[in-house]
Amino acid sequence: MVNQNFLQNLYDAFNKRDIETVLATMTEDVKWANGWEGGFVYGRENVREYWRRQFEVITPQLEILDIEINDNQSITKLHQIARDSDGNIPSLRFG
Repeated sequence: MVNQNFLQNLYDAFNKRDIETVLATMTEDVKWANGWEGGFVYGRENVREYWRRQFEVITPQLEILDIEINDNQSITKLHQIARDSDGNIPSLRFG
């Protein structure tokens, strides 16, 4: 059963870069949105590699703003700040 403590612990693990803890909760055939490069990443190993590449360039920190849990599904609203290796917030362009 998904609950707020479980989700908070996962986001805490992600923020600490304890990726193995986060990956252990995923199915082998996970489909993960690639918000950094676009598209999707498929499978735990590819998610691990995606995060490895991402963390070499930026350091995202996630803060939970709200969690709604219904029928064992959750909607989590987050605030994310990504910093470059110098600690600066990079300028992003969309479009």
